[in-house]
Amino acid sequence: MKFNFKEVLVLFQKNQLNEAKKLCIGALKEQPDNFDFLHLFGVIAFRERNYKKAEEIISKAIKLKPKHIEIYNFYAFILLNLRKFDLAIKSWDEAIKLKPDYAEAYNNRGNILFELGKIEDSLESYEKAIKIKPDYADAYNNMGNPLRKLKKINAALANCEKAIELNPNHIEALNNQANILFTLGKFEDSLKSYNASIKLNPNNPQAYNNLGLLHKKLGKKNSALENYEKA
Repeated sequence: MKFNFKEVLVLFQKNQLNEAKKLCIGALKEQPDNFDFLHLFGVIAFRERNYKKAEEIISKAIKLKPKHIEIYNFYAFILLNLRKFDLAIKSWDEAIKLKPDYAEAYNNRGNILFELGKIEDSLESYEKAIKIKPDYADAYNNMGNPLRKLKKINAALANCEKAIELNPNHIEALNNQANILFTLGKFEDSLKSYNASIKLNPNNPQAYNNLGLLHKKLGKKNSALENYEKA
């Protein structure tokens, strides 16, 4: 049987994962070293949250094309879900080695370094991402997190504001901006940011919870309870 990768990819794009997976398995029985089918099979396993299988498949794909930049970024996310944090960082480092101007890899690397408590290292990673890509809204928003940990609140707020300037519909930046404004006691401004965030995503429980905390602080107990219930 002849397997057409483009046809299988269309099935995947239509979210017909089971059919696409069956065809990938069939193709790989005949062509075990077919990079495209391996890559797609790994993506399907990831989508199905079978991270162990995804790791096994993508590690084979990397051996076939060790200089394929994007696959290291994807592999890092698999490792992240398996809680193999050091290996995830190494995978992003490999991607950066192959593509020194890979802003997304620096940003992703910054996120995991922050989660591991490596605050200064995460900050450096975000700064590199922004230097490469000055209009990178996500990196500006993410950089606010280590800055807050370092008690550089105004700098954190400035980064959130820059993210929103670059992307007015950046929900996370609006929520982070609101949190910082709340910390600074700028309650009315904080309220505006929470409401803007909720308007963009009415199904964000964290935003409703934060809004409830703000209403509680303002002495609006009924509004606070209503927002907690929504959360």
